[in-house]
Amino acid sequence: REFSSLAELCEEEIFDDFPLTGPRTAHWCMNFLRRRHTPTDHHMSFRTMARLQSDAWGMGEHEQLLKMIELAGSFDQLDLS
Repeated sequence: REFSSLAELCEEEIFDDFPLTGPRTAHWCMNFLRRRHTPTDHHMSFRTMARLQSDAWGMGEHEQLLKMIELAGSFDQLDLS
């Protein structure tokens, strides 16, 4: 499935005793990545905006993590919320 539809399906589970207020990280990140179209698109725009080369420190890890999120949700159809 497409990543944008995956992000739309994510829901935030309500817990009365959740220790923090405000948005939860996973739900916020999925909506943020959906606005960037795909995690891969986000990685490329981040690199461009920060003017970083692909061999800069942490760029390989950033790219792999975002690829993992995209494949887990779209290919494996894992619920990422």
